[in-house]
Amino acid sequence: MKYKDYVYGFMAGVIVGLGGIVKLSIPSKALGSFLFAGALFIILSLEYYLFTGMVGYYFYKERRPYRFKLAKVLLGNLLGTFTVAKMISLTRYGENLIHLAEKSVAIKTSDNLLSLFILAIFCNMFVTNATHQFKYNSYQVGKYLAIFISIMTFVLSGFEHSIADSFYFFLVGKINPRIISVFLIVLLGNIVGGLIIPTVALFYDENFRLKG
Repeated sequence: MKYKDYVYGFMAGVIVGLGGIVKLSIPSKALGSFLFAGALFIILSLEYYLFTGMVGYYFYKERRPYRFKLAKVLLGNLLGTFTVAKMISLTRYGENLIHLAEKSVAIKTSDNLLSLFILAIFCNMFVTNATHQFKYNSYQVGKYLAIFISIMTFVLSGFEHSIADSFYFFLVGKINPRIISVFLIVLLGNIVGGLIIPTVALFYDENFRLKG
C-alpha cells in the first residue's frame, strides 16, 4: 500500500490519456465528449485517484497529510498522461493525433491567463459535481447521469482541465515556459473550482452533514 497514491494516480492519468485519444480521434464533438466522460466513469468506478476530483475535499481531511497525498496523486496523474502520450505517438495514429493536439494546444497557449483561470474554475465545478454526485447521490441513475452530463458539458463548453491538458501538451511534446504557465494557471483554477461544491455542502448543507 506504500505506493498506492502514485499507482492509483498513474492509472487515473492513463485513463484520462485514453479518453483524450478518443476525443481527438472522433470528429463528432458530442460523441467525443460522451466517450471522454467514460474516462471519469472508469476512474470513479475503479476508485482510482484523479487530482481534479479529489482536491475539492481538502476541507474534509486532515490538511497536512492530504496535501502530500494530493501532490503524489498529481505526479501520478502526470506520469500517466505522459506515458499514454508517448506510447500513442509511436503508433500509426501518432502523426495525426499530434496534428490534432497541436490545434488544441495553440488555442490554449494563445489565450490570456485570466480567461484560462476562469474556464478552469468552471471546468472543475462540473468535474467535482460529477464526483460528489457519484459519492453521495442515493439514486443510482443519478450517479451516472451526473458523470456524463457534467463531463460532456465541460468538454463541449471548452472549459480547461489540467490533467487532460497535460496529455495534449505531452503529445505535442514541446514543453516550454508558456505551456508550463498555462498548465499552472489551469491547475490553480481547477483547485478553486473544485473546492466550491464540496465546501458549500460541508459547511452549509445540514442534510448533507447528517448524511455524510
